[in-house]
Amino acid sequence: RFLIWTQSAFAQLDKIFGTFTQESAVKKGFMLPAPQLTNCDVTRIMRSEEVRRALKPKKLTQKKASKKAQPSNGMKNRRLRLRLNPFAKKDQIQSKGLRANKDGVRAR
Repeated sequence: RFLIWTQSAFAQLDKIFGTFTQESAVKKGFMLPAPQLTNCDVTRIMRSEEVRRALKPKKLTQKKASKKAQPSNGMKNRRLRLRLNPFAKKDQIQSKGLRANKDGVRAR
C-alpha cells in the first residue's frame, strides 16, 4: 500500500506510541519494544571466540551414502511384484500357458 504521511502525523507518532525511552502519552503504559539485536554485524558475532567456545565440537563421522530409491509401484516393477507376491511368478507362467492355448499352440 502506498501511504502519504503529513508532517503533523509524524509529530503525533511519538505522543501516541512513545519512544524507546519514554512511555506513550495516549496509550497507558505502552513503550516501544527495544530492539533485541543491537549489533547488526551478525557474521562477526558468529565468528567470535565467545560463540565458538560455547558451540559443541564438529562431529567427524562420515556421511552415509544415500540409498537408491526403492520402487513403489508393484504393478509396473516386476522385481517388487515378486517380492511382494511370490506366487506372481507362477501366476505369470500359467497366464502365458492359457494365452498360448487360446492361440492354438500347445503349452509346454
